Amino acid sequence: ITTLKGKTQAFLYYVLAGDGQVQNILQHLEKESAVELLDLEDIEGLTDIVALGSIARIRENDNPLIPARYHILARAIAGIYAYFDAGKLTLLSRRVKQHKGRAVFELASCNRCGEVMVVGEKKVRLDGYEYLEQPPGVGDDPIAPLTWLTLKSEHRQEVDDDDVVEEGGKQAPKKSKVPPPSPMSLCTICGRFSDKSTFHNDSCDDHEPVIIDLYLLENKPRQTVPRQCPSCLNNHGTVASRMLTGKEVPVAVLATSLYQKIPASINEEEAKYPGSGRKLMMFSDSRQDAAFFAPFMNSTYNKFKQRRYLVQALEKTDEIIDLKGWATLTKKEAEVAGEWGEDAGIGKRNRDAEGWVLREWIATDRRLSLGGAGMAIFRMRRPNNFQAFANTSVLSKPPWGLNEDELWYLIQILLDSLRNQGIVSFYDFIMELTDH
Repeated sequence: ITTLKGKTQAFLYYVLAGDGQVQNILQHLEKESAVELLDLEDIEGLTDIVALGSIARIRENDNPLIPARYHILARAIAGIYAYFDAGKLTLLSRRVKQHKGRAVFELASCNRCGEVMVVGEKKVRLDGYEYLEQPPGVGDDPIAPLTWLTLKSEHRQEVDDDDVVEEGGKQAPKKSKVPPPSPMSLCTICGRFSDKSTFHNDSCDDHEPVIIDLYLLENKPRQTVPRQCPSCLNNHGTVASRMLTGKEVPVAVLATSLYQKIPASINEEEAKYPGSGRKLMMFSDSRQDAAFFAPFMNSTYNKFKQRRYLVQALEKTDEIIDLKGWATLTKKEAEVAGEWGEDAGIGKRNRDAEGWVLREWIATDRRLSLGGAGMAIFRMRRPNNFQAFANTSVLSKPPWGLNEDELWYLIQILLDSLRNQGIVSFYDFIMELTDH
């Protein structure tokens, strides 16, 4: 052995070969070709031992001391499940009907505010009572009638301009158009539930009921979704959703994390390419899934990078900047990171950076944008002559009586409602039709 690499590998081999924990790992591998990490959790420093063992060998071309390969088995999230323990929700890692002698329920959330709900299907059993059971799996029964319940008793009353009436010269809100959630009682052991006023404590078979209070939400007419979230009053679209993911998203998250852990290539030519020459190969049993995942992963990872450039640009300045200035700073961050090749001219770099900024500014999906994540705040620049406008505006007079600041906030809110729907123009921006 003449090279430093070979001497290091041989040294590690002779040091580790007699170690008791290494021998324990090898004995497991002799019995089975694949071992779950949970079976070896009693071995301290397992990942470090496997990493060193995969390097250790007598000669450079020999098999390593521990010929290990990690295999990660992942599947899409098909619901979040929990059971009630002492009135508190305890999450489970998989779907089961019972856990520790208690019924398991599926959770859902409001699409806007994230309010946690319990979703299920009402079933009448042979004893004549209604039970809340887990809804069918995704794709099993897409039109199953779903029941939605919330954990909170408080609910906001909707106040709308159309709901305001005059009472004694004062404005007073009417009651909400959507009825308040109905109080229900649920047995956390068997899942029997009914209206709180008619729940019988002695009707559970073979056990004493453990009761919690939930609140039933009314569904939209001829639909299986709630009419309104009781917390934020969201009534658009499906209002709430079961916690599900497609097949691509979990794999993309894992692939992104693994890719970032891969060391840069030691080959100088390969290190010049984007990603510093890192390589990641993925397989799929389905040609259709493989064909769809490649562009999905490319688009998802590129957006991660671009948002990182945008955040880095904001972190480099303590001043309030306009969109054009943000694009300029973002372009510099992307150039430092090696985003473009040498053949990319200044025009393309400007167009790309401005496209990233405008995508965040419009943000058709606010939950995934920098603004929705609280990483950036968009505000309009107040015109110098705005005070003259405010003094003559009808909104500054009774019955509204808005002052200059209040009027400016109102205008920003109204214009933001247009921006969030993409009703904007791109003055002074170099734009072209792209996949953005």
